[in-house]
Amino acid sequence: QRSATVVMMTRLEEKSRIKCDQYWPNRGTETYGFIQVTLLDTMELATFCVRTFSLHKNGSSEKREVRHFQFTAWPDHGVPEYPTPFLAFLRRVKTCNPPDAGPIVV
Repeated sequence: QRSATVVMMTRLEEKSRIKCDQYWPNRGTETYGFIQVTLLDTMELATFCVRTFSLHKNGSSEKREVRHFQFTAWPDHGVPEYPTPFLAFLRRVKTCNPPDAGPIVV
């Protein structure tokens, strides 16, 4: 599909309960099946985090760069009190997604 952007709308934990398994390395490279995922960069902001990964399929010379946007200000129940942080997040996702990329994965 050639997707270049992944959007995650939850934190890993909410009120000490695991909500989502972490599917990326904290640093360096991890192998998941036949895919190597290397964390290239992390940018943590007040309401979201942007990670950049390099993906490499074992046995292939092709590498792809993927950006992972995690919105961390969505409450466990309900909706955010103010829309401004989410709208800023949405703008960042849209401007960072390459025009020739496949669909955004949410």
